[in-house]
Amino acid sequence: DLGAWSGVNEAERAFPRILGHEAVGVVESVGEEVKDLKEGDYVIPAFNGECGECRVCTQEESNLCERYKVDPMKRVMVSDGGTRFS
Repeated sequence: DLGAWSGVNEAERAFPRILGHEAVGVVESVGEEVKDLKEGDYVIPAFNGECGECRVCTQEESNLCERYKVDPMKRVMVSDGGTRFS
């Protein structure tokens, strides 16, 4: 987090800046079609995107997608077009 705060590399200068990568939240509302969550549920957002098709994603036991993964040289996620922590 100190590296991100000081803006050491391009990923750490990106905005919006979210320090840390562990998060938790409480569901405030859900749409009519949502069946597996309800208002008041505690949730942990997924850090990585999931393609839903690779060997890892089809196991349904991991968030380590082979397609959308963190680039250890840049410390950023490969974009899957989704949002994080929103």
